[in-house]
Amino acid sequence: MALGVFLGGCAAGSASVEETRANSGNAEELLIVDCLLPGQVRKLGQQFTYLTPRRPIKTTIIDCEIRGGEYVAYDRANYATALKIWLPKAQEGDPAAQTYVGEIYEKGLGVKADYELAFHWYQKAAAQGLLPSPDQPGLSL
Repeated sequence: MALGVFLGGCAAGSASVEETRANSGNAEELLIVDCLLPGQVRKLGQQFTYLTPRRPIKTTIIDCEIRGGEYVAYDRANYATALKIWLPKAQEGDPAAQTYVGEIYEKGLGVKADYELAFHWYQKAAAQGLLPSPDQPGLSL
């Protein structure tokens, strides 16, 4: 009898997983976008409250929306926007941002391809331990 209750519970549990998958929305929500998260309100002591700078990340559309970020989903041809988001972080020394900027310059995404500048950004990221991925065959640092 206990086995029947256990098996019935498992069947009910798997049905709810299937329902969740069916109701999860469309696949477009899972596209990766450049998301600009809002600043966070921080408090230092009892007197001082401040707003942190906005922070760019690469994430899914749905995650960006949940976190209150802003992104452009349909303007895929405007890579100059991505460069405006990632370049300040790259200049601050963020190795992931340096890699993204290197990729923009390497592939000529919204700008004229500049392999020397791409190499410069990849080299900065590599100096901090972030090596290019294997899907970037033209690079040998």
